[in-house]
Amino acid sequence: MSVTSPHERLVDALSALGRATRATAAHWESTNGTVGRSDLGVLKCIGGHGEVRMGDLATALQVHPSVISRQVCALEKLGLVVRRADPDDGRVGLIRVTEEGRVQMHDSTRAFAAFLSDRMAGWDPDKVALAADLIYEISESLGASEPATTTEELTTV
Repeated sequence: MSVTSPHERLVDALSALGRATRATAAHWESTNGTVGRSDLGVLKCIGGHGEVRMGDLATALQVHPSVISRQVCALEKLGLVVRRADPDDGRVGLIRVTEEGRVQMHDSTRAFAAFLSDRMAGWDPDKVALAADLIYEISESLGASEPATTTEELTTV
């Protein structure tokens, strides 16, 4: 019988959390018709920083620039973001969230939080807060192995 280390158990727990998050988000998105999980993540990343360079956004979200380009294009068609050329370097695209994008971001966040609240109705609120704190701590610890550009270091205009 092998003994599972706490870190091995964490690997399994993070995998389970990822599966549950994807499944829950997919169910929630299909029943609520609001901004999807990945689009919400992009909106929140942009929204917290004013105007953001496309390349910096891709780096912060750790995706290929073509992925961000497609997402931004889709969000732009929905009127949730606007894109413009950097006045100092026309080759660089700057993105910002529109007022409608902020409304959608706020509404989607609140709706998903309400959905989670229903799904976790038996949980003590202090335990939910502790879980959130621990997930943030884990994210910060794992962030040390990420690329040098973090969300806080994004170029803003």
